[in-house]
Amino acid sequence: DAALATTTAAEIGVIATAGTVSSLAYYNALLQGNNTAKVTQLAVPEFVDVVENHDYTSVAAQQLVFDKLGYFEEHQVDTLILGCTHFPLLEPFIQAAMGPGVKLVNSGAKTINLVEQTLEQYDLRHDAAVPVDHHHDEYFTTGHVARFAELGEKWLALEQMSVKHLELVADTLIINKNTELD
Repeated sequence: DAALATTTAAEIGVIATAGTVSSLAYYNALLQGNNTAKVTQLAVPEFVDVVENHDYTSVAAQQLVFDKLGYFEEHQVDTLILGCTHFPLLEPFIQAAMGPGVKLVNSGAKTINLVEQTLEQYDLRHDAAVPVDHHHDEYFTTGHVARFAELGEKWLALEQMSVKHLELVADTLIINKNTELD
């Protein structure tokens, strides 16, 4: 919705992981919102690796972003969806590679805003004064389970995370029981 509201020419790009791109989730949703939109997708799993290796401010990361997003020189867009939560960390490089005429849409931030509005609407917000026990939280990833757990435990200062692999198939989420890490 944010990309459709942002675009002026209905030429929207999506950069995401291979799983997200192959699921066609953004593609189908964009066409459902505007069936005349031109949607161009590009899988850039290398961006995830750069972020997870804490290398997202390096010259090598900048060069990688410019090289990969060179794809859009032949596939013009006026709006680009950052379809992975890792990608906003590369936003300065992405914006520079795409140029000032392309508006970036941070899908994670837009999702957080929507969740916040929904929680408010249904009076489901958590009381900040009540402590939260995160020991029973479950985490889901479309990527590598063990790697997600390793990084998540460091970033969230948790001793052990329950992580499950999530596969995106069209508009369906499938939890892969064979790759759980509890």
